[in-house]
Amino acid sequence: MLLDYLLSLVSPHICKGCDEVGNGLCESCFFDNISEKYMKCLVCGEVTKRGLCRNCRLGVPFERAFVVGERRGALKRLVGDFKYNSERGNALVIARLLDAVLPVLPTGIVIVPIPTIAPHIRRRGFGHTELVAHHLAKSRHIPCDNRLLLRADNSVQHGLKARERQRQARTTFRLNPRRAVPPEILLLDDIYTTGATMIAAAKLLKKHGAKTINVAIVARQVK
Repeated sequence: MLLDYLLSLVSPHICKGCDEVGNGLCESCFFDNISEKYMKCLVCGEVTKRGLCRNCRLGVPFERAFVVGERRGALKRLVGDFKYNSERGNALVIARLLDAVLPVLPTGIVIVPIPTIAPHIRRRGFGHTELVAHHLAKSRHIPCDNRLLLRADNSVQHGLKARERQRQARTTFRLNPRRAVPPEILLLDDIYTTGATMIAAAKLLKKHGAKTINVAIVARQVK
């Protein structure tokens, strides 16, 4: 976008891994973040190849999980500056990271992002998960629906304990009555902490017709 280009002239992007000027992640640091596949269960942290161990897979409403990496180092800076410092250009880098770790996706799958709350959209000027979903969908040539899953309120979970997050998440989402729920969904979010948000969204989507839900996560919060 022209705006991003003009802003880059005034305040150029800095690599979050090595501080090189030019991009949110230089090619070397980009490769460093995808060279070692994330081999842990998204929920419990045990070693597994599918993103969810056998026990945890029985307790969550999604079938597989794909994660770029743990929320530390360059990945933490990349996501943090994207969300909190409005570094819009990082969206494309984050989408590239997700594209690199995702397998071939089933025909008919639709990307559905966890929606950004309205106050954050007003402050940043964009919905961060929606923007990443748009870039990922364009790269993979698959549909994306940024308006299927909606926020029922503008509450935030930052600073809440696990039980408080779970209680709040139960009433966080609603579905757009003008949208049909697709049978195959890739549910996308930037950070996975307790899983309350992702689980609540997946349960709602499955209740209204989704058959298979896989999740794509940029950064797993370090326990």
